[in-house]
Amino acid sequence: LARLHSHPIGCLTLADDAEDPEITWPRAARTALVGALDRHLRADGLKPGALDLWAGGAELVDPPCLDERRRTLESAPEVTVIIGTRDRSDRLDACLKTLLALDYPAFDVLVVDNDPTTSDTAELVAARGAATGKIAYLREDRRGLGAAHNCGLAAASGTIVAFTDDDDAVDRYLLSELVAPF
Repeated sequence: LARLHSHPIGCLTLADDAEDPEITWPRAARTALVGALDRHLRADGLKPGALDLWAGGAELVDPPCLDERRRTLESAPEVTVIIGTRDRSDRLDACLKTLLALDYPAFDVLVVDNDPTTSDTAELVAARGAATGKIAYLREDRRGLGAAHNCGLAAASGTIVAFTDDDDAVDRYLLSELVAPF
């Protein structure tokens, strides 16, 4: 995932065996993402093509493109993130770690355990929830993702509800970018 000023601008695959990654990776990124890079730079009042990709585009300390995110975070509505899962506590744990790293001040997470065969998910959520106060556990015995989502919706306290899968690694700006259009 290529970012500029923390905003995703595209995806690309880079060779991890490159001889000079400091040279080849920025060149490959610039070639693959030139249109998106230039549009973003122009919108921020910068000259296209004048960016040091290896440094991450940090020339601007306070780029204008982050104004909307700042406004969103100043009046951040509460968001409930719902995860439907079934017997995949190892994957869920990795997902929860990324959710707890979100750059958003007002959210909670509801984990809906869908017709579980073990107590692993309940135990994981109890441990993570007790440590953070942001994660709650629900059990839904009707099998199916729709049933899990409906169970979560009925318990959600957020003004806005977001869904993610138990095997997702969410981007730390997911909620600020999701909430901004609202």
